[in-house]
Amino acid sequence: MQLAVSAVPYQALRKTHPELGFALPTYFAPLQFRGLAYLSVAWDPELREEIAALRRYLHLPLDVQVGTTPDYMREILSLEPPLVTFANLQRADTCLDLLLFAEQLRELLASFPLTRTAMKVRLEPDLDQLKAASKLGFPMVEFDTAGTMKGTVGPEKLAECLKTAEKLSIKVVLGAEASLAQIPSVLRIKRPDIFCLGTPFFQVATLHGLQRALDTFKEMLLT
Repeated sequence: MQLAVSAVPYQALRKTHPELGFALPTYFAPLQFRGLAYLSVAWDPELREEIAALRRYLHLPLDVQVGTTPDYMREILSLEPPLVTFANLQRADTCLDLLLFAEQLRELLASFPLTRTAMKVRLEPDLDQLKAASKLGFPMVEFDTAGTMKGTVGPEKLAECLKTAEKLSIKVVLGAEASLAQIPSVLRIKRPDIFCLGTPFFQVATLHGLQRALDTFKEMLLT
């Protein structure tokens, strides 16, 4: 299992408290050469220059969450990020409902040159969503684990999705958006290919800094 970090909670903090945050390239500079799978950001036209700077200078693959519109895709392709995640940026959990957007996404993928190995989709842990992703040719999906951690989505549902993804040869990323104490219970269900650290990571980083936070999670999750 590899670790990744999502900058989305930090971006949300800057939206509500712009006086508290540093620019993305400045804040995430300490993560250089730290052995992460990638750093994930949500596409925001207001932060285009900052995201472009991350793409140029961060010695770490950049994953960009993007909506399913042609305008978004033109912007993203100009940045040439190593990884693109299709998401619904209007939803609080940014999960994309493929049962509603499958045709729109199919047309988008046919219109823009994007290597299939360089894309994934962010979903709720649901078998119908996973099967729709498989039909669209996604080699990787990212499941939001907030519902599982909070008890609104049963662990058996996530377990079934993880088992089915393995059968379909789809790699899985799990995203953590609940408390630090709840992460081990999710990982006991089944370890994913990548575990993407969100809100809990920044809870630790706020007190101890990025490097200490990353070392803490590596020790807790990878040893």
